[in-house]
Parts: sequence; structure tokens; C-alpha cells
Amino acid sequence: MHTIGSGDEVPTESARALVVASGRECSACGKTLTDRQRGACSGKCRAKLSRQRHAEALQTEVRGLGRALELLRARHDALAERVDRMTERSRPRSKF
Repeated sequence: MHTIGSGDEVPTESARALVVASGRECSACGKTLTDRQRGACSGKCRAKLSRQRHAEALQTEVRGLGRALELLRARHDALAERVDRMTERSRPRSKF
């Protein structure tokens, strides 16, 4: 029977976890992920996915700003029309 500290060295292979495929694929490159990997298989793929998420968020923000600009233009046009009507009313009418 072996006891802890008996001087026997434990081979490094016994400390390694088994690599088991999870059936999932890397979202960036399509390689099969192991059980411990989530979404991406490497730092390079995680960076690629991060850049994609950032680009999508930026596009969403740009679309939102475009809609806001359209609303501001419509409001500006409505206010300009209102000012024009008010200035027409305040002009003295010609007697001729």
C-alpha cells in the first residue's frame, strides 16, 4: 500500500484531464470544442468574436443615431414651418 509522502513520484500524465469533445463548434472557425471551452477554441478566435460583437454593437448604435437624426429633421421642418406661419401673420398687410 502506498501512502502519501512515501517518496514515489507521481507521473505528470496522471494530473492531466482527459480531452473530451463537447459536440459544439467554435463560433469563429468551426473547430470542435472540448468540454471546458465555451464559444471559441483559442484566444485568436475569442478576439475575432469580440471584434464581431463590437462591430455589431456599433452598427446598432449608428442605426439608432440615424433614426434620431430623421426625427430631429422632421421636428426642425415642423418648427420652421410654424415660424414661417407666425411671421406671415405679424407682417403688416399692404393697403394696395
